[in-house]
Amino acid sequence: MGNHSLIGSTGLGRRVYPQGHQDGSASGGHFSLFVWAFLFCLVVYPLSIGPAALIHQKHPPLRPVIETSYRPLTELMEVSPPVERTISWYARIVWGVR
Repeated sequence: MGNHSLIGSTGLGRRVYPQGHQDGSASGGHFSLFVWAFLFCLVVYPLSIGPAALIHQKHPPLRPVIETSYRPLTELMEVSPPVERTISWYARIVWGVR
């Protein structure tokens, strides 16, 4: 057995690391990951409505899933004409949605 068996756990619910090793909890790595995931969703979710609209048109059995998944965006489109115009333009021009 290698040196790793001595490093893993103390058996007291506390991890032991070699000198100079950090477990990442104090580095803010989790916060950074959260921010990137949030920004990714903020961009990808609205942009994915184009392909979703095509799937909605061509595959009727998937319509309930798509309608449920995109309900927040479609409700936003109903109350905000600029959002509705922008998303409709994007789906029509970029993805060819009728």
